[in-house]
Amino acid sequence: VLLRPNSATAHSALGFALRRRARFDEALGHQIRARDLDPLNQAYAGSAYLTLLGLRRFPEAIEHMKLTARRFPSQGEPYVQCGRIEAYLQHTVEPLRAAWREHGSQVDPAWRKWMEAEIAQAEGRYLDAARLWEAMATNPDPMDRAVRIGFLYLAAGDASSAEKSFHAAERYADEWMKSEPGRVDPDNLALAQSMLGEHSAALATIEALQAEQPESRDATNGPRHSFIRSVILVRAGRSEEGYAEVTRLLRVPFGAPIGDFMFLSEPVRLLLKGDPHYDELLNHPPRL
Repeated sequence: VLLRPNSATAHSALGFALRRRARFDEALGHQIRARDLDPLNQAYAGSAYLTLLGLRRFPEAIEHMKLTARRFPSQGEPYVQCGRIEAYLQHTVEPLRAAWREHGSQVDPAWRKWMEAEIAQAEGRYLDAARLWEAMATNPDPMDRAVRIGFLYLAAGDASSAEKSFHAAERYADEWMKSEPGRVDPDNLALAQSMLGEHSAALATIEALQAEQPESRDATNGPRHSFIRSVILVRAGRSEEGYAEVTRLLRVPFGAPIGDFMFLSEPVRLLLKGDPHYDELLNHPPRL
């Protein structure tokens, strides 16, 4: 950046590095600088948005997406993202529905299917959402899809179908470990193991991942692993440890799960719905 102060690429790369090292305010400044140096390059539009979400600075994230919508008026995704955040803040699906009605036809067909499933889930139509996911042949990660579907069936009260989906996720992991170990998502594997009652295996899986990718070295992705470990601890009967971790994550950027972000669309949120210990972290996380 010192050598090329007007390079969007340099500012963007530095922003990613600083964010990974937990220097969030500095990272955000460079990400916004990259966005504004090359305003019609969408490659620089998403990183500042994600940082704002990780810091729970939701009104600023909305303004960022509104600016993106003005710069790319023919694309529907920025409008839909605004609808998602507004729906989350208002605790009603209507802003997301409205954005989808007006701009859903402008989004990529694969993302359109994803959003249809998300809206069905937000409306409590869990079986519809599960079937939409099952029909999503374009989803590049069948293990992730199996875990999502498992939670949706569980939310719909179909424990048998949920168990089959979690077993399917385990089978994908077993097969890939023999030939393509890089494809295995340990977060999803740990969740599947826990949901099948294999809590010791689940803790071993997630703790190995934490050792590989600790929060101290990866402040963006590390907190997600800690969040999932908290869920597994509670399910394993170690509630005091799990809930203590939830309390800690309230003060940690990216500690509130923001994956798909809205309306329990992070699949494990379906399991936690109604748990008062997780309510603040999931639904009212403090701005950082």
